[in-house]
Amino acid sequence: MVEILNIPWEEQLIKYGFFSEHIPPCFHTGALYEHYKSLKTSAEKNKESEPLSITVAKSDSFRRTIKVPNPEQQMNLFEYIIENRTEIESFLSNNPNTLANPIKYGDKGYDTIHLFDIPVLKDKKKIRSTFIENLATKLKISLGYKFVYKLDLSNFYDSIYTHSVEWAIIGKEDAKENKKYKTKKNNLGEKLDYLVRNTNNNETSGIPTGPFTSRIISEMILNKIDEELRSLKDTCDFDFVHFVDDYEFYFRSEADYKLLKNSIRMIFEKYRLKLNENKTYFMSYPYHHNIDLQEEFSHYIERYKNSKKNHDARLIFFKADELTKSGEKGAYKYLYKQLEKVDLSHVWEEIEPFIIGHMLVKPSLAQYIINLIVRHKDFVTNKLKEELKVNLRISVKDGLESEAEWLFWVLNILKVKFSEEELVFLLQESEDDLLNIMLIDIACKTQTDSKVIHEWLNNTLEYLSNKSIRSEKWLIIYEWIFNKWPGYQELEEKMEEAKYFKALRKRKINFFHPIN
Repeated sequence: MVEILNIPWEEQLIKYGFFSEHIPPCFHTGALYEHYKSLKTSAEKNKESEPLSITVAKSDSFRRTIKVPNPEQQMNLFEYIIENRTEIESFLSNNPNTLANPIKYGDKGYDTIHLFDIPVLKDKKKIRSTFIENLATKLKISLGYKFVYKLDLSNFYDSIYTHSVEWAIIGKEDAKENKKYKTKKNNLGEKLDYLVRNTNNNETSGIPTGPFTSRIISEMILNKIDEELRSLKDTCDFDFVHFVDDYEFYFRSEADYKLLKNSIRMIFEKYRLKLNENKTYFMSYPYHHNIDLQEEFSHYIERYKNSKKNHDARLIFFKADELTKSGEKGAYKYLYKQLEKVDLSHVWEEIEPFIIGHMLVKPSLAQYIINLIVRHKDFVTNKLKEELKVNLRISVKDGLESEAEWLFWVLNILKVKFSEEELVFLLQESEDDLLNIMLIDIACKTQTDSKVIHEWLNNTLEYLSNKSIRSEKWLIIYEWIFNKWPGYQELEEKMEEAKYFKALRKRKINFFHPIN
């Protein structure tokens, strides 16, 4: 009998959709999910807050900002979406041009599946990628079309105009009329606009990248844009499909492309979205390609499993290097996905040079590489531990926040000790609250007598005393109080600013869960 997988929306969104997958798993909201019902009455509905921000590597040369919103306002947004599930599902259910419906996520291994497309959740439930299915859909839609116009939206989440959420739900003119005369007060779009702004310091420019709510809201906007794009079919014969902000338009002739190019652009600009000119281009068939990475790697992986030889293990990683060099951008990521259940303990020392090399050239893969290291922690050499330390130091110095968090986290799992000098350097150089929380925890546990560290703690405490718990410093303030770090009493008055945090502490809920 085929399994039926149906996890409550509350669990999916609160437990898995709060923190981005780019943040180490020592930060999570499992306890928040367990107690969220009893916290509802403590949340204020009409307060705005500022999210914590960190940067992550999007590519070799570009970084993007992800955010961790204040839980009070993010929970208000979660709960509104859950309460209005039927209307949201209905709004998103009939778009033939999207491959990115965040709610209906299918997998052939299940008869019925009601999972959000949340990366952490998919990994937890072993839901495989839909890449091949999406490619097949693209091939069917592009059937008979000679040309493709590929475009990418620039800084997508950061450039979304929040009022356009209401435009997408009831129409731009009706939304403007509602703003003046309240003719459609508290409609779905207006409420989503208001609630997401409350999580982002009342900003109308941009929605927070990180929480899964942004995927839902952005897809609602694109759903309306797709509807307007379909209306252009009266002009000429074309078709299109998109996955989140990556669009492909298929044309029979270059003349048709030229006829519609500006009209397509104008529809996006109507919703205040700009094209990323560096990722926008026109090309003729063949415009889809696929290398079966599973087949490419499986031969070498099976060969290693049967032999356990050093050379056969190296061939797996050499193949990934070869594919990457030939232009297959996803080769390294797929490699580490394929190795999730492969025991490399027999040859661990032989593959460590590849592991550190991949981390250096593809920092965006840190979390996948580190997961492999964690599984083989008993075999990690001192040489690799030292290299991880060196890379941590470089990442902190260069402001590579996400990479530094993952490196420090894995070094703690490997039980690597830090000298006072090393802790001082990291504390003084880091401007990342997530890393600082981990560092403070270690510094307090080691009970160091370092005057420099105590001075840093006092200076940080003084700085935080001038910040609100609804500011971007909300997490470090709350964790400082919750963990009773030195001088926490000076921050306790911050809890009076938001009774929601008092309720969190009363229920012993926190967000940082250190490695014991």
